[in-house]
Amino acid sequence: MLIKLTMKTIKGIIKSTKALIDLLIAGGWIAVVIIIVICIIGALCSSIFGIFFTNEASDNGITMSDVIMEINKELSTKNEEEKKSKQFDEMNINANISNWKEVFAIYSVVNSKNGEDSVTLDDKKINEIKKIFWQFNSIKSYIKEEDRNTNIVKVLYIEIESKDITSMVRLYELNSSQIAEVRELLNDEYSSMWNSVIYGSVNEKGWIFPIKDVYIITNYYSMSHKAIDIASSYNTNIYAITSGTVIISKGGCIAGDITCNGKAGNYIVISHDDGEYYSKYMHLNKINVKEGDKVNTGDIIGTMGNTGNVIPLPTSNNPLNGTHLHFVIENESNSGRYPIDPNLFY
Repeated sequence: MLIKLTMKTIKGIIKSTKALIDLLIAGGWIAVVIIIVICIIGALCSSIFGIFFTNEASDNGITMSDVIMEINKELSTKNEEEKKSKQFDEMNINANISNWKEVFAIYSVVNSKNGEDSVTLDDKKINEIKKIFWQFNSIKSYIKEEDRNTNIVKVLYIEIESKDITSMVRLYELNSSQIAEVRELLNDEYSSMWNSVIYGSVNEKGWIFPIKDVYIITNYYSMSHKAIDIASSYNTNIYAITSGTVIISKGGCIAGDITCNGKAGNYIVISHDDGEYYSKYMHLNKINVKEGDKVNTGDIIGTMGNTGNVIPLPTSNNPLNGTHLHFVIENESNSGRYPIDPNLFY
């Protein structure tokens, strides 16, 4: 479809623009090429494919990566509000969250349907993205009393549920042509372009966040918890936040074995190339790297799981209990390595 659009644009320019033909006759090939390229880019930006250009900052400096971070913060804030509003002994978060590609595909097609471009970002468009996200996803909570070795404990269940893409298509009453556009945008051939939209955000050190799907921070850094816990869907990809060398890669754990690898479950430690920082990724399901491997920013090093000492523990009835990433940043000093709050960098 992209190729067809490009060819159609080129043919239209050649057929309908006398000025270009005059330039051709005069030998003005460079000018022709420049004009054609500008027109092609303009056509792409005003189409559904304009979504792929949203990380080129608008005049207001806002990129899609900024919007993603803002929505993830909203999700984490709602989680905190649910926790504060109830009295409980234990907490269980079950996340079945839609992926960003589906949210943005619907947004782009709806924008096109309404005669709007998807390249620029303003307050109106950001609010529309948020509206679509919260139509995709909902968060609810409830308290359930459960027996723990003759003791009754109150368990707070927080559930994040997601509609599927078919339901969203129906909700927005998209016609067959618009449904085809949604499917086109979700085609695997555009994966690298989606990566630039969704994964393009880096901090001042050039680090990315280890989770690129929608996530929720369930526990923040404190003196008793020197890490942040990040929950997303089970088996979602975990990314190396920067380039470095894998110095620890410990697997062999299954969910439910709380003592495995010193309670960390399957985990990875990366020594950053700057020689100053280390990052740790714990409770993984799968591990994709081994000790000594060199990794680059954005490499998939494993997947999210619930191995090791997670709360609540997985059970036969709830095998995905406790799914999250325990994420640690350590700083190297003369007195050794010590953990610091990851949120200082994000």
